[in-house]
Amino acid sequence: MSNSISYLSSHISALTLCRHFGTCGGCQIQDLPYDSQLQLKQKKLQMMMAPFWKEALPVHPSPEIYYYRNKMEFSFGKRIEGITLGLKKKKRWDTTLDIEECHLLSAETAGLLKAVREWMAVRGLVCLRYLVVREGKNTDQRMVFLHSSQEISNQEFVQAVRPVYPATTILWGMNTKLADVAVADRLEVLFGSGFIEEKLGGLLFRISPTSFFQTNTKGAERLYAILRNWISEAHPELLLDLYGGCGGISFSAAEIVQQIVCVESSVSAVADARFNAQRNDIHNVEFVCAKTEDFLSSPTTRHLPLATVVLDPPRAGLHPKALKSLISFGPARIVYVSCNPRALAQDLKELLECYKIDRIEALDLFPHTEHIEVLVQLKKS
Repeated sequence: MSNSISYLSSHISALTLCRHFGTCGGCQIQDLPYDSQLQLKQKKLQMMMAPFWKEALPVHPSPEIYYYRNKMEFSFGKRIEGITLGLKKKKRWDTTLDIEECHLLSAETAGLLKAVREWMAVRGLVCLRYLVVREGKNTDQRMVFLHSSQEISNQEFVQAVRPVYPATTILWGMNTKLADVAVADRLEVLFGSGFIEEKLGGLLFRISPTSFFQTNTKGAERLYAILRNWISEAHPELLLDLYGGCGGISFSAAEIVQQIVCVESSVSAVADARFNAQRNDIHNVEFVCAKTEDFLSSPTTRHLPLATVVLDPPRAGLHPKALKSLISFGPARIVYVSCNPRALAQDLKELLECYKIDRIEALDLFPHTEHIEVLVQLKKS
């Protein structure tokens, strides 16, 4: 483990362990000193990558280990005593734990949850589903997004939030889905612009309620710096940014690549990406709203010049159709960004039939949890 990691952990004054640790599913290893967390993650990652990689795997520490997240989804639940609001209990996805403190998002989180809990108790609301909170760590802009299965008194909700939490925008969404997902069928802006902005690497990003953005803002700056260095070394004529979100990776590489195609399936994320490109005076990125598996298998994609591909898929990894089409497309280099090493390992089994691993690095974007971000560069074998 590097000296920088030891230095970092020894110069952070530890907060008192969260009162919910052990029962809350949000943090699994908060009881370990931070350097021990990194060592544990490195050991587990080394074991999972052992079939493919024998060299040491460096783990870059998170720039901040408390209040580092810029987004959290809190759930509403039911119990005999009434409605709960917080996070899922450890190993119990069917039970929500009332959260009275949390050191992941911001110090104001507890006050917000308390106020919303009191508001819903007075009104006897049982239709509430999720409370999504997003924060611009470098802009101080903040979003509160309430999901419910029925209409509510929207302005009463705004009045409950604003005195206790510095929200710059507040939204409400109708969510009647049976699945346990914070996706609204329709959306209404109750206060402010309906989005927040964040600064990252000298760029300004607009972030809508459902757009993907790396959850550790300061860690994302380090992630993009590594990717930019790798892409610069490759000197590609064309860069394909798959699962591109609202353009973070594309924009970070825009100055060093002649042409970039950013592919993303979320309509709101693509709208944000196009707005962000114009805002930041970036003109060499084309945005395609499509599923990665459909884009890679389309006839027009087959005629693109050989490119470097960067992909940052969801936790489940690559869709089987996308994986097959990617191998068939045959880019000279693939840079795989993964938040789930197990899914990455499954995809590598097939990719390594045609590619070889050139390098691997890891970043801890999720302190106090067992999760880790992994970057793998593959070259055509």
